[in-house]
Amino acid sequence: MVGRGGVSWRPVDGRERFEVGWYLRGDRWGQGYATEIGRAGLAFAFDHLDVDEVVAFAEPANQRSRAVMQRLGMHGARDIGHDGRSMVLISIGRRDRVLAPPRG
Repeated sequence: MVGRGGVSWRPVDGRERFEVGWYLRGDRWGQGYATEIGRAGLAFAFDHLDVDEVVAFAEPANQRSRAVMQRLGMHGARDIGHDGRSMVLISIGRRDRVLAPPRG
């Protein structure tokens, strides 16, 4: 198994939000899998579930996940508390969505 990911409703920053997330084995980092998972999650959320906004969050030091979020077109990073930890929240709206071609 390379990793896992997808979309789900989660309580984030004081309200229910639609979140995209991923987790990969360390030996698979840097190969584009997280971006592919995120892109598929956004497509499903916007095209099939008809949501208006999707969020993602990561620990402030997790530069790899934050870079994936930016590649997905997510923006507006701000600090939040989540489950007693400091996190960075970033989002993308339906209008902001950028469909980049998959890596080949």
